[in-house]
Amino acid sequence: FDFYHYNFFLGPINDLLHGKILLIETTTHYGVLSTYFLFGIFKVIPISYQGLSMILAITFIVWHIAWYYPIKKWLHSEAIAVLAVLAMLIFLNVMQIDFDLIYLAPSNTPFHQLSFLLVAFFFYKLATSQPDRMKRYENYILFTTALGFYWFVDNGIYLLFATLGVFLFREFFQENKFIQKIRSFGWTFVKQLSWIFVIGGFYSLGQYLRTGFFPDWGALYKIPLIFNKGYMMIPLPSYGYYYVYIFIFLASLIYIFWQSYSKEALNKFLLPMFITLYGILQLVYYI
Repeated sequence: FDFYHYNFFLGPINDLLHGKILLIETTTHYGVLSTYFLFGIFKVIPISYQGLSMILAITFIVWHIAWYYPIKKWLHSEAIAVLAVLAMLIFLNVMQIDFDLIYLAPSNTPFHQLSFLLVAFFFYKLATSQPDRMKRYENYILFTTALGFYWFVDNGIYLLFATLGVFLFREFFQENKFIQKIRSFGWTFVKQLSWIFVIGGFYSLGQYLRTGFFPDWGALYKIPLIFNKGYMMIPLPSYGYYYVYIFIFLASLIYIFWQSYSKEALNKFLLPMFITLYGILQLVYYI
């Protein structure tokens, strides 16, 4: 594994284990909830590079198992589910030099994407649920998206826009009047932002009552904003496989829009739309 990247994960956790407070006395450029999640684990087991590597290996296995079953049930095909998981395995490792280095950087592993998996599960449940249960799953999606916003900085933003994009997509193809579509999506937008502010507000208020200081949320985004300018991504891959990904996602997006004019098929495209939008947003940086 890469000590350099592991230190960015383990440094803030080590600070927490020694009594420091995240975003006040120490910071991270990955995410608040992911840092506290690992902090909880390392309160039970000794903190170490090997320990983090073991956690990443476990999440790697869980990730693929977790995707196999919904794909199998959704598409009613065990063979397609196996092929999908194998394709996922290949795509997750295509950037690595050697298969033994799949845990080279923690942000290159499925641990980075656990919030995406959780929200995708609820979109699957929404698409396959009875009408009387749809509102419940919509609320689960909004809540887990808000949690995902604090899981990882970059993925949290992609998750937010992908979730809102799916609800906007659904409203667009509804047979309601235009003003009703605007009101419905507007209410969804307000609820989503409310969950984000409530979660962040509870953390801020709790730390203020504990220390007398509010968290420095700006510090959470300082390094990612520098990274997003491209300073730390030299060299980029010379053969442009990111373009392959983006064209696959764009082709999927066109197909989904084309098929969604059939109103009876609208719900079954909610999960593919979520995956497609999330994938496009993740790859925008590289193009």
